Amino acid sequence: MKNDLKILQKKIIDASKTTEVLIAIDVESREKVTELIANAKASGVLIHTEPADHG
Repeated sequence: MKNDLKILQKKIIDASKTTEVLIAIDVESREKVTELIANAKASGVLIHTEPADHG
């Protein structure tokens, strides 16, 4: 829980100066995830956090 509280110490952004997009995609296999991420990186997309299986 101690690590969870670190987010509360961060500065709140100014939404008039910053844009953020969070995307969750459900696919049929881990191989498809790998393919999607490889294509995204090849297109110049910044991957903030590597994919994780939550289910």
